[in-house]
Amino acid sequence: MNVNSVQKTWQQKEKIAGYKEKSRPILVPGVKIIDFEIVSLGSIQTYTPKSAQSRVSDKSNDNLRSLESSIEIKGIKKPIASVIDPADSKKRKLELGHHRLEVAKTLCNKSNGFVKRDGTGHKWHGDIPSYIVEFADNKSKLLFRAANNAHDPAESHNEADGIKFLNDMADAFYFKGDSDDQKRKKAQDLLSEYYAHLRSQTRKGMVTKWINGGKPASMRTYRASSCNTYCDENALFTIPKPKSGNVRHSKSANRIEHVVQYGAVWQGVGSIAGKLSNYYWCQIADGKSEFEVKKEIRKTEVVMSVHVPAKSANTPANLEDARKDVIKEIRNLNLTNGLFLPATVSKLIFVPQDLTSGQEEISPIVMIWNTAKKDFEER
Repeated sequence: MNVNSVQKTWQQKEKIAGYKEKSRPILVPGVKIIDFEIVSLGSIQTYTPKSAQSRVSDKSNDNLRSLESSIEIKGIKKPIASVIDPADSKKRKLELGHHRLEVAKTLCNKSNGFVKRDGTGHKWHGDIPSYIVEFADNKSKLLFRAANNAHDPAESHNEADGIKFLNDMADAFYFKGDSDDQKRKKAQDLLSEYYAHLRSQTRKGMVTKWINGGKPASMRTYRASSCNTYCDENALFTIPKPKSGNVRHSKSANRIEHVVQYGAVWQGVGSIAGKLSNYYWCQIADGKSEFEVKKEIRKTEVVMSVHVPAKSANTPANLEDARKDVIKEIRNLNLTNGLFLPATVSKLIFVPQDLTSGQEEISPIVMIWNTAKKDFEER
């Protein structure tokens, strides 16, 4: 199986195959690399049943297509990782690289293989490079999988995978003897480290769902009136409701507050721009100079509270995508001075909508505009 000389270290064999330290998988405590092999595609097995793997969903067709065009020309940038099959030492069980393995098989079946990365220009026709790893226990295996699936080029683990990860860690006795509060803290720490690509708010919701038994999400939806009420009750809005219109404006506090709906963001922007325009011309009529009024408007704190309608927020993933769209729209608005004169939206508030029946209220997501970075940052 290993075409390299047994006298060579795995680091030497790694180098001969055209790989360097940066090509190695991320190692966590309890995991070590014991060899580097050129493995026959037919000798690699994946874990069955599917529940023994780290993902809930199957392979991503989009990721497979993207990888295929890259691997055929440039080769595999990061070798897969596998372990020695305890039932047959000549076989390997795949730990990392399900998409890479699938693409390698496809290319070897339908074309002339894929290029090696050793600079020779030769190709692999039925083999694939692999790091052989060894685990101290099942817990280290789970952490290893999580650490290596939270960044490019891998398709990052999602919310459902994270809840499965916590369940698998529980099965490995990671939370043995812990109270619910201790479990919550340890679970949050795990997700903060291995699921940092997800929002802090999303990770908190994942922990709550796991504590409650991983129940399906119940998506809460709002109307403008209920969103206003939520913001008032939770001190997110500080200006009393206006007697007429929907835009709240405090001249003394130099602040504007307004509720907008995903899909109608520009309608909300227009309302805010109209309020600022009216204020501008009233101040000019009162004898203030254009310079003075613009300076005042520049200092205005514009706060938007955003809710996503039911048709766009039927799953946590859809909700997350909708919120990203809003952030992108308002970022572009700020960068192009599209609101009115020099004003910018300084704060975005996303009301909590990803709720599980029976769980405690989740906090809103608050995004603050960073003038220096020209982007929103979560508070």
